[in-house]
Amino acid sequence: MMTKPQLIIFDLDGTLMNTLGDITACLNAALSECGYPTHDSAIEFINNGARRLIADALPPDVRTDETIDNVLAVYRDYYSACTNDLTFPYEGTVEMVHKLKKAKLKLALFSNKDHEHVMRLMNRDFPGLFDCIVGISPDVLPKPNPGGIDKILFSTQCQKNKTLYVGDSRVDILTARNAGLTMYGVNWGFKGNEPFISDPQLPTVDTPAQLTKRILHLCNE
Repeated sequence: MMTKPQLIIFDLDGTLMNTLGDITACLNAALSECGYPTHDSAIEFINNGARRLIADALPPDVRTDETIDNVLAVYRDYYSACTNDLTFPYEGTVEMVHKLKKAKLKLALFSNKDHEHVMRLMNRDFPGLFDCIVGISPDVLPKPNPGGIDKILFSTQCQKNKTLYVGDSRVDILTARNAGLTMYGVNWGFKGNEPFISDPQLPTVDTPAQLTKRILHLCNE
């Protein structure tokens, strides 16, 4: 049970930022270069990390480890070279982060993106605002594995009962559950409120302003 929060851990894709445009463009570029069909949108494949993105986007009959590895390498090349022109913070999220920071809360981020890609976006749009940022690396497994959460808690020296997790997807629900954290779901993400329909007890918010108000209220209880 969470008491007065000291740490807020955010998801990135679909929570703080809309990254769908660049992910779709780079995914299709990689699939096309490797001779596979492309997709109108990557929305059905997103949220589970780059390797799962590629695996799910490939035709089922070619999903071997070798093929996935080959296409993944091409995708990572495209995404590393991407200028992120189609990626942007959701309206109100930058203001929300500034208000929470001003309230002396510790802020962290756990993303299923590769760590280097996470840092590039965070340094561009949220510079100096987060106490700990964790993306996927050789020593951090993708969500819903809670290892990244454990790394954040160790780095920030915060306890689980004083930590709130914020995300937009089923993967985030499972991550919070596996880590033993209280969660708020955001309805402005890639799939709206769809991920939360089967969990009616999970608190959700419709806007960053509403989330800010809820968190600050918890801090003042």
